[in-house]
Amino acid sequence: MLISILLSATTVNAAGPDDPSPFGIVCPWPKVGETGARWVRCGAGATQLVDWGAVEPEAGRFVWDGADSELVKWDKPEGLTPLPILAYTAPWASSGLDGDRACPPRDLRDYARFVRESVARYKGDIRYWEVWNEENIEFFKGTIPQYVDMLKIASIAARQADPEARVVFGGTAGVDSRFIERCYELGTGPYFDVMAVHPYQWGRTFNDGWNRDKMTRLRSVMDRFGGARVPIWCTEIGWSTGEGVSNEDQARLLVQAFVGNLALKDLGIAKVFWFCVKDWGGPGHGIFADDGSRKPAFEAYRIVTRELEGTVPVGRLDTGDVRCHAFCDLDGQRAVLVFWSPTLEPMPLALPKLGGEFTVVDLNGREQRLTGEQLPQLTATPEPSYLRLPPEALAALLPADATLRPAAYWSPPDRPATPPWWPSVQIPEGTSRLCFVLGETREVSVDLWNLGAEPQQATVTVSLLGEQDRVLAADDRRCPLPADACTPALLSLAVPPGLAPGLTPMVVSLRTEADPRPIEYRLAVRVAQGPTIEFLANSHVERSVYLQPGHESGCSESCRFGKTWTYAFDVPFACEAELQMLLGAHLAGPFAVRYSQDGNEWKTLLDGRGDRAWRQATLTNLQPGKLYLRFAGENVQLDELVLTWVR
Repeated sequence: MLISILLSATTVNAAGPDDPSPFGIVCPWPKVGETGARWVRCGAGATQLVDWGAVEPEAGRFVWDGADSELVKWDKPEGLTPLPILAYTAPWASSGLDGDRACPPRDLRDYARFVRESVARYKGDIRYWEVWNEENIEFFKGTIPQYVDMLKIASIAARQADPEARVVFGGTAGVDSRFIERCYELGTGPYFDVMAVHPYQWGRTFNDGWNRDKMTRLRSVMDRFGGARVPIWCTEIGWSTGEGVSNEDQARLLVQAFVGNLALKDLGIAKVFWFCVKDWGGPGHGIFADDGSRKPAFEAYRIVTRELEGTVPVGRLDTGDVRCHAFCDLDGQRAVLVFWSPTLEPMPLALPKLGGEFTVVDLNGREQRLTGEQLPQLTATPEPSYLRLPPEALAALLPADATLRPAAYWSPPDRPATPPWWPSVQIPEGTSRLCFVLGETREVSVDLWNLGAEPQQATVTVSLLGEQDRVLAADDRRCPLPADACTPALLSLAVPPGLAPGLTPMVVSLRTEADPRPIEYRLAVRVAQGPTIEFLANSHVERSVYLQPGHESGCSESCRFGKTWTYAFDVPFACEAELQMLLGAHLAGPFAVRYSQDGNEWKTLLDGRGDRAWRQATLTNLQPGKLYLRFAGENVQLDELVLTWVR
């Protein structure tokens, strides 16, 4: 059964811009091809292919020498398939002060031109293009709607230049499902072909349970928004030898991360890129040291590709606490078990006796022959080992109900051509979600984009929905859409006073006379008793508008954590404030929230202990001016905050 299923799988020995190999690395370097890595993530200032500021130093003037030479240098000699990052903003195009490259461009049509020219030039050599890098943290100093527009513009422009181009969602710092969910709500689904995340971990062990939980939540979000067949690429993962991890630790963690993620084939993990190729002055993530010498991770990378290239994961063996993942090639000729101890101590590997002879290969490629009777004597160490065995022996080891996956790898599904026009809901500055006040009429600002060469006549509609998608309020406008332009439209919705406060769906739809099929998406908007501020922790809105200097906190994927930090809000009128927070502390530790209107006298609003959960509090008798909220405790953690002003 095992062999027959594998024989029906798709071949994986392709090459070129659609190479299905799962092995990638960030940034090229001489001889990196010897590792067996087949993909290289590049650009975004780290390399010239295709760094916007380098290839377009002035508006409309393109200089391709550096990018061209880089493609020639790393393509054929090293056997690397590029995954360029379409970032960061060229200084002349930036909306930020002093040409800040992390800020979005002033005019997104400049970005469209850069993408279109880049994709057209490298058509046939490069098919996959990643839109930005870690846009959920400081690498993108813009809002979620701004990133969504950039992604849509990049997708349309890339397909205009090359109908076969594939767009990769910008790899988020961490597996930021909350950020990604907000992007989906704003209509990103039809505009990208591959999801990308950076599932970093810290410390000396690889927590595969935590990793699966993160990826499962991401897959759930993707499935809910119609992305069930979209693959996931880990376009960065790595450990630094400058952060308490030895060279030997890094080498074994590299293999564990590759195997542990690729084993999540049921969740659609298709590629993993190690960050990065070289230590670059001390951070220590490289497989090459600063002086160009090879670290142990280089050899570990070479061995894992040698043993697993051309195979697919076919299940995990029940070996107690030992991690033991099974891989088999698609011709049914060879199988490999990769096993290790998930702790820093060795533990026995519970395998039965089998007939025949087998080969065990250690982390560094040293081989040992053993008989089937010796299998029960194997010990799993923290360093992964490879057990080569015939597929029929693997079939005897796998449980009867093992999930055998006939697909060799997850590839992007064919998606229909997306029209070059779309609506973009504009969310007011200072909040990350559109909010309506019960019983009041709210204007909704929608930008109508047309990147096509022909003008269009269009109708834009917004509809507020209630239970069972009953339309509670709606408005529409007929608008001309000039070619290659953005046209603002202003609509209004009257919110019924009896609607229950909370999140409710709003549908945005755009129809043109040229194509009556609607471009439509559904986003969650908040209805409340008064004006509302809402943000994800560690978002651009939180960092740039409300977070006060002097905080003792860190941040990760839509989460702020630490000892203490303070937000400052402008109180618009005499009112109460209703506060909802996804709040807790690490290991259910203590936390407290205090408030002040003058920054000197503080009162306790909320205190307790526990893991993150939605918590509520009410502030009374607030006067116009400032409201300060201070979070304190032992590793307090905040994911989301919703603040409503009620007269």
